[in-house]
Amino acid sequence: MTDNNIAVDLSGLKSGLYFLQLSASGSTLFRTRLVINR
Repeated sequence: MTDNNIAVDLSGLKSGLYFLQLSASGSTLFRTRLVINR
């Protein structure tokens, strides 16, 4: 049970970090496109 909970926490943490990276790169791309369009 405990090991399973830890595994779930780790996968949740990984997906959270991945989502943060994704949104960060997405906003950077968005800003770059805005600058280029100007």
